[in-house]
Amino acid sequence: MQPLDQFAAELTRVPPTACHVQSSLTQPPSPHLAHPLPDRFPPWLLAMLGACGITHLAPGQAEALEQLHRGHHVLFTAPNGRGLVRQLAMFQSIGIDRQGHSLWIFPLKHREQAQRQLLLKFNDRLLSDHQLSVATYDGDTPVTERRAIRQTTPDLVFTTPEMLHAGILAYHSGWRTLFQHLRFVVIADLHLYAGALGTHLGHLLRRIDRLARHYGSQPQFLLTSDPLACTTYLAQILTGHACEIVNGEAWQPHDQHRVMMTTTDDLTRAGREIATRLLHARLPSLVLTTAATANSTPEVIDAAERRILKREETILALPPHTPPEMVRPGVFRALVCLGLPPSITALNTWLARLGNGYESSLAILLLTGQTPAERYLLRHPDAYQASSPQALPLTLHNPYVFQQHLLCTTSELALGTGEPYPGIYNLDDHLAYLAKRRQVIHRTEARQWTATERRPHRQLRLRWFERPYMLWNRQDAQRVGRLEAAQAFRMCFEGTTYPTQEHGPFHVERIDDERCRVTMRPAPGAPPTRAQIQTEVSEVRPKASVITPNYRLTFGSLEYREMITAFERLDPKTGRRQSMHILSSRQRLSRTQGIWLHVPHHAPEVQTRMRTALHTVVHAVMAVLPVCLLISPDNIQGGVHALTHDGQANLNAFFVDSHMGGSGASRALYEAGEQVLSAALSLMQQCDCQHGCPQCGIDRCDSCASGIQRDREAGIELLQQVLGVTIVPASQAMLTPLTESGQTPRHLYLNLTTQKASDDVGGWQHKHLLGLGIAVIYDTADASYHVYTEETIDALIAHLQRADLIISFNTRDFDYQILQPYTDVQLPSLSTYAMLDEIQHALGYRLSFKHLLKETLGVERPDDRLDTVAWYRHAQSEAIIAACRRDIDWMRDLIRHISHTGSLRYRDRTGIQHEILLTLPFAERYG
Repeated sequence: MQPLDQFAAELTRVPPTACHVQSSLTQPPSPHLAHPLPDRFPPWLLAMLGACGITHLAPGQAEALEQLHRGHHVLFTAPNGRGLVRQLAMFQSIGIDRQGHSLWIFPLKHREQAQRQLLLKFNDRLLSDHQLSVATYDGDTPVTERRAIRQTTPDLVFTTPEMLHAGILAYHSGWRTLFQHLRFVVIADLHLYAGALGTHLGHLLRRIDRLARHYGSQPQFLLTSDPLACTTYLAQILTGHACEIVNGEAWQPHDQHRVMMTTTDDLTRAGREIATRLLHARLPSLVLTTAATANSTPEVIDAAERRILKREETILALPPHTPPEMVRPGVFRALVCLGLPPSITALNTWLARLGNGYESSLAILLLTGQTPAERYLLRHPDAYQASSPQALPLTLHNPYVFQQHLLCTTSELALGTGEPYPGIYNLDDHLAYLAKRRQVIHRTEARQWTATERRPHRQLRLRWFERPYMLWNRQDAQRVGRLEAAQAFRMCFEGTTYPTQEHGPFHVERIDDERCRVTMRPAPGAPPTRAQIQTEVSEVRPKASVITPNYRLTFGSLEYREMITAFERLDPKTGRRQSMHILSSRQRLSRTQGIWLHVPHHAPEVQTRMRTALHTVVHAVMAVLPVCLLISPDNIQGGVHALTHDGQANLNAFFVDSHMGGSGASRALYEAGEQVLSAALSLMQQCDCQHGCPQCGIDRCDSCASGIQRDREAGIELLQQVLGVTIVPASQAMLTPLTESGQTPRHLYLNLTTQKASDDVGGWQHKHLLGLGIAVIYDTADASYHVYTEETIDALIAHLQRADLIISFNTRDFDYQILQPYTDVQLPSLSTYAMLDEIQHALGYRLSFKHLLKETLGVERPDDRLDTVAWYRHAQSEAIIAACRRDIDWMRDLIRHISHTGSLRYRDRTGIQHEILLTLPFAERYG
């Protein structure tokens, strides 16, 4: 066997034909911090772990087990070692107490098999009294076994989301024993729940929790995942509970060489040459091919690993979607990725798995630069060399998905009037809509909502947002595949060429939108086509905003209309237009979610350049999205549109969820805001083209066909204005969060309005029923305003928790009273400065905000408290935001006045003006 260091050096010195080494480095070993096994583990469990060679835990693993032992919900993220935490969590509870059950949910069936093998390995080393019984209940389970599983109810039940939905929740009365004694709900591999499946998962977990509580149990949630960004929000949105976040450590005991190469040749041919070299060097290697049909069952992989360990074989080829956990650490010393794995997160997991072996390792990433993510990695190789978590977009607020789950919920168990649904605050509106469609009925005497259909579960597809389109081959009447509705609209229209990897191109003959069916016929050698799409945005309703002097970024709901008017036939080699064909108008209107970026400008003559710059920014942001977020590029659309405000049309860059109702992609982009814009700026700065090119990600799009220009320099200037910078080094481009200055305290000035007036809820003693209308925060750490609504209140609470101090006028007796029903966080425990409380403490009675403004600052505050309720009812959010910002600015002026003079002015009932002496404990750092 050739020494691995020598092979890596030769590979970089003499790369394969038509290949170029983009980057190469050697990562040194990382320290492995050992934590002793918990003292609470009984002797039989310690003996079993010792027999398996497990003498200690990583600190993250020990912390996760400790939090579970204390009864908390836990989200544990780590590149490796998650399976051990899941197993030990069961042994330290169910295994010791010998009571209770656990429900495990896996996104893919072969994930179940890998985890089952680990459990059986542990069971083999235990006496029967200490073994945990396990059963797999999924679509492959025979009918006779399903009946036996329901009757015996093993300690651990492994299932998939689909079987959980249709086979367990729909027939929960047959699983009474499971729900009565349900102790744990385990979600494995959370990072694989991207897209529709993750959105559905949040509702599935709420349905499990609801049924468990009905049967008398309160299960703990254990979520495990590769490292992800925004984990606190993710855990809350999925479970509806506050979770302890435990981040595990990546362990790499030996050197790892990482090489990134590009090829101008066929990817498979170049990969074959690398594999030949590895074969001659006798280095056990794993190759992630581009073929999705390669066999990757646990039995096949296990047999291949045994042959490799016996030196009978050297190389194993697997499809890119193979779970890394199915490969044993220590077997392979080299990893070859032909193209980028499904995500940066998946790539990081493979690297961690490879580095967890017993010798030094080599990772080779071979790219062609044909996708935006690959182009970004080629421009920023440090993204490959230094792992960084991505955000997983999810949403609970897709109304179409939620209403389907609401039907299932009310069919499983009648929904009581006023019964909460965690995370959804307009439940009555959804019930009224379903009642109007006669899908639910309200039983007045029982005060309950019930579905009219006995089991509506079969209508729900967990891996789709909308009903998918079926692609049929007219020649043999066979199904070619399925497409999301948004993709079908853009790619399948009469006369177009639809490409497939397995069967070649097809000619689209007919689209039946009512049956969601596309009829096609094989068309070998047909040239590719591209649609000319025009888009419109209307009915925008802000849900959250960040407002700075340089820009305004808003998240909200909107109507998005797409119109296909023509399509182009392209040259297969150059991609240039050969001909254009006019179509009868085809439209798609979707009520969805999106974000829009507005950069203020005042000169009318710069309007055209502003449109060009915004359009260029849209291109650059779309190019870096797959690196920043765990989403498919098809999940979000971009464009430039004008919004009218105060009679003036303002240009905005829009990023819109492709799917009806929203997928959470635009919300994740909103949260990542400046980091994504920084990555886009860096991407453009590393190129020297004028109008954009594939290398910098500013490639031609549908809007370009409408005559909108691209200008890289204009895009750079605009983002420099937005971010307030002139140079963004590649090392700061998105992959590491922006650091906050240690000099500026995070003081939050809070002002909010309500949905209802006090008379609507029976008086001020019922403040908790008023409901949040709009909340505005001024954050001194970034000198910007942040706007929140009821739909984004989870982000508002998280923002408040990050504050060093929360400043408001009537904080405890009003603001917190409005917000407290939405959260389990005890808001009064947060660091707070309530000006009204300080005044009452000094005088013994209260003064109004309006009175203090008039006497201290000489300003007359309009009495628009009731106006804000009317504005809310008429969706006039801009008027509410303006009023809140005005009050916050006046509040800051009052704080500034106290800081300078130590007092505020007021008049007593006789008209004599006095001063109230007040102190500010934060005066030296006030916002």
